[in-house]
Amino acid sequence: MEKRVSIKYFPFAPGIPWKLYRGKYVIPEIVKESWDLATADRDAVILAHGGLLESFFSLSMAEALNKIEPNKRLLWAGNEAFKAIPTMNGLAKLMSIPDIREKYPVPLFFSQDSNLLFFNCLNNYLFTRTYYGTGNYGNSKPVLKQISSNFLIDWKNEYLPVVRHSDSEDKYQKWAKSVGFKNNGRYIVVLADDICHSLHDISCLDWNMRRISELAALVKRFGFSVVSVSPVTNTMYFGTHIFHAPADLEIIINLLMKAKIVLSKQIDFLFLAMMLGEAHMVCKIISKKLKHLNLYQNADFLGASNVISTMNEVTPLDVQLLCKDYDDFS
Repeated sequence: MEKRVSIKYFPFAPGIPWKLYRGKYVIPEIVKESWDLATADRDAVILAHGGLLESFFSLSMAEALNKIEPNKRLLWAGNEAFKAIPTMNGLAKLMSIPDIREKYPVPLFFSQDSNLLFFNCLNNYLFTRTYYGTGNYGNSKPVLKQISSNFLIDWKNEYLPVVRHSDSEDKYQKWAKSVGFKNNGRYIVVLADDICHSLHDISCLDWNMRRISELAALVKRFGFSVVSVSPVTNTMYFGTHIFHAPADLEIIINLLMKAKIVLSKQIDFLFLAMMLGEAHMVCKIISKKLKHLNLYQNADFLGASNVISTMNEVTPLDVQLLCKDYDDFS
């Protein structure tokens, strides 16, 4: 491979020798001297204009920098819909700038006369393209590995994003008190709707309110309660053993941290459950064509220990059986 590798310098990353594969694909690697040159005396901006998964995982860069250079000022720029996430994390201040990642086809860029250093977390994400912007091909590596490669440091499990601010906990506790929910027991989180922006057009769960009600009735005798997250309160909730939670990211994230089992239509929430806690995740089998979204491979990359169950169709009875044997899985 070395014979096919050349070196190129870019004006938006002065002094950094980037390796090119076949003269056109940037390899996301730099030596320590280049890292020191780029990061010295500069505030770090984490660019992550993506969906929920990308917005959340990009904060691993903040966690890493906080450990490597604890005095560095950190900023986060991404989709405004997810600004609650860096606020909950508490390491990076919000910065409002447009999505400029395609203008700078490298994982890291800056200018000599600026005190800002940009980490382009979604560079070559999902599709790998040439540095001059022509042609692309699908990136089949696990999505979390794709993003972390732009951090330019070796991945460590200790870089997973942490929730620090108590404001979200207060909102969560206020909701829990209003519905009589106690999170010190076993509970299942079901997210059966399209709740937030996602870059991944895949459905991991095809359930309606009737199936959620059936699940609640089946698992009650095993000591599990069910929390259904939805933008609206369905009238079928009344008189059931289901707790309704609003589609509020701060409440959802707090729920995922202690959930025993998580089911979600949108795969982003399954990834969050993997990163936030030890929940058993249940979903439909993911097509081999979507290898980059394979939950098992992404969990292996993270070093996560979550149990993952995939099946052709997820039914309430399937989940009941998991609840019955839960202690054997956990």
